[in-house]
Amino acid sequence: MANGRILKTPDDIAGMENILKTHHYILIKASATWCKPCKKIETPFTNLIKNKLDDKVKVMYVDVDNDDDVVKLFNINKVPTFISIVKGKVANTDITSNMKDVKRIVDMLNSHAILG
Repeated sequence: MANGRILKTPDDIAGMENILKTHHYILIKASATWCKPCKKIETPFTNLIKNKLDDKVKVMYVDVDNDDDVVKLFNINKVPTFISIVKGKVANTDITSNMKDVKRIVDMLNSHAILG
């Protein structure tokens, strides 16, 4: 996977706001090191974004135990959570460990990115 596709999780709200202004299509994956469903989908998710995600879509990994500002900003209270950002706005939030759901999320973001 190209490192240019992965966004560094910002240290604060201002950093997140800057990312939202800079990148039009973002998939946020919120998880925790102790979360078994998160670990179960880690490899399939990595393969999915490596092979299927449009280059215009960026990915941000959020650790709910360490990234407090982002967790609060997006009201993340369960994991794994996937948040789709389209042109600075939350388009969808899904709490799922079902890879069919995750593929649907990726397909939706790809559609937005391709159509612009």
